[in-house]
Amino acid sequence: MSTPSDQKPDRIDVNDKAACESWAHRLNVTHEKLREAVGAVGDDPRQVEQHLRELSKQQKDGRGTA
Repeated sequence: MSTPSDQKPDRIDVNDKAACESWAHRLNVTHEKLREAVGAVGDDPRQVEQHLRELSKQQKDGRGTA
């Protein structure tokens, strides 16, 4: 079942290929980065988005991890 593009589901299901593609596109990340973020902070979209922003900021500041 698809979710309309103007509504966000309350969880990111990385096992659902279509949902994973949609979230990766919305958050402008690869599927791998999305899976890593969900693994790090859970499947709450707000937490995943915040985590990805922090990673991006760290990389821009030169503090990214290897």
